[in-house]
Amino acid sequence: MYRPIYEGIDILADKDKTFISWICPLLNERHLNPEETLQYEGGKINAIHFIKKGSCAYVLRAYAQTPFMKLAERTHFGIIDIIAACIKKDPTGRYTAKNAA
Repeated sequence: MYRPIYEGIDILADKDKTFISWICPLLNERHLNPEETLQYEGGKINAIHFIKKGSCAYVLRAYAQTPFMKLAERTHFGIIDIIAACIKKDPTGRYTAKNAA
């Protein structure tokens, strides 16, 4: 049932059917046109993006949209941004969850 959704997402290739059944309803397919912006600097990161077909790039807006890091087909991005948004560094240099006491 979910094969068209998870096929081509390498990170899901070795996962068991229970995990696939849980995660697939949470995935949303999105098609982008060339030059379309997916995420803006400073914007809230709330998704992990899997590039199933084609490629995309991080660009420098201040330098006429110059690409500085290309992301190839069958890669993903966003997970580090989500994790970073959920942690904080305290005065002692330790990292903790932002909502932790």
